[in-house]
Amino acid sequence: MKYVILITMFFGEPLAYLEDDAVKVEARNGVPLVFENTDRCRRFVHENLEELRDFALATFSDKQGAEVKEILCVTKDDGWIS
Repeated sequence: MKYVILITMFFGEPLAYLEDDAVKVEARNGVPLVFENTDRCRRFVHENLEELRDFALATFSDKQGAEVKEILCVTKDDGWIS
């Protein structure tokens, strides 16, 4: 099973939830981010926490009051993760 990073967001403006509230981290410096197990994924998250947080905030910079809610390692095979 392969794992990817999914970052979910909290928005201070409730109407912002009508759109996407999460971002999948596809790559870093052009290298795909897919992990063989949760330990490797979690280690990457731990070592790159600030960079991941900054990425998510930049992705949702048009949403006032956006904050990172969770950074998750999820299976790539989940139906809702493409």
